[in-house]
Amino acid sequence: MIGEWTKVACTSAKNVATTMGFGSCEVGGGGSEIPDGLGGAFVPLVGQQASMQLGVMASPPDQESLARIILQMEDDEETDRDCIMDAIGELTNCMVGQMKVAMRKVDPSLKIGLPVFIEGSVEDIGGVQQRVLEAQLDGIPVSIVVLAKDG
Repeated sequence: MIGEWTKVACTSAKNVATTMGFGSCEVGGGGSEIPDGLGGAFVPLVGQQASMQLGVMASPPDQESLARIILQMEDDEETDRDCIMDAIGELTNCMVGQMKVAMRKVDPSLKIGLPVFIEGSVEDIGGVQQRVLEAQLDGIPVSIVVLAKDG
């Protein structure tokens, strides 16, 4: 199931990036290790037959760059942490919304949860499969993290 979630995450990232003001979105392979030193938003997608969480993670300076594009900010406008967290959460939420539509054939009961912003490391607690896609949104490096329950 993690393979299908990962494929859908890749497609949703490309679709959402263009609608949120990014001129380019390139998504490549990755692995199963979540890079250290990143933070970002995670949004759950939970159903009766399938569930997962999607994370969009970047370094703090890259989070600010992403937020500036999403919020269409001018160079002289100041950002704050709440603004950055809201923007990254909205990006992640939009991606999960597209994933919900794409996966409704697998589980029509899927529901989107609330975004949670993580600062610091994400630890593997077992019982969860994880894949990390390395992406570039307008050249800004982003790790797209797919977490799915085993089985």
